[in-house]
Amino acid sequence: MNEVQHCFHGSLSHIEQFEDSLLEDSLQNYGAGIYFSSSGRVALRHCDQLRKVMKDPGRALFPTLLEVELKIANPLVADSYHPFSVEQATAILLASPNLNAVLANFGDLDFEDKGVLIERAASGYAAMKGPLLETLKNLGTDFFSGSAPALLKALRDILGFDGVLAVRADDTCWVAWFPEQISIKKRLHLTLDEIHEAC
Repeated sequence: MNEVQHCFHGSLSHIEQFEDSLLEDSLQNYGAGIYFSSSGRVALRHCDQLRKVMKDPGRALFPTLLEVELKIANPLVADSYHPFSVEQATAILLASPNLNAVLANFGDLDFEDKGVLIERAASGYAAMKGPLLETLKNLGTDFFSGSAPALLKALRDILGFDGVLAVRADDTCWVAWFPEQISIKKRLHLTLDEIHEAC
């Protein structure tokens, strides 16, 4: 799948360009990445939801609807099933900057061989049932907290995926894993009243 996707992103602040700092973490619906919608209306709705959950009411707001082109060559379809081996899980775990700290949840590094703990953890993830994305979200949440760029690079290098595709009732959601996949074509700055009218 090499065609360019035309999508939208709703933000409460001006985005000059997409960077790693804008990556969502693994706890989000479709895992780590930067989220886009095929529908401008859905992207605006997301912007309004962000406003409602903001913790800092004094923060300056510059609601923006971005129209972008995405180049995601091999997306992981959100509800798809794929084989996931212990070897693949191990390779991803070894890319974690938090490896030793998290392995403590799988045994005692002072008394057990590190390789045994890694295999124990990897075997658990490889044995998970359900869509592959759910397994990867669990692995990412456990081993890559605060390290989304490292996780996404490992997933691309080891599994070959470079984003997520989710077909929903009112739109298609694309999750880009790397800022270089995103090209901003247009910015539309809005007032919150304009967002409410559009939504």
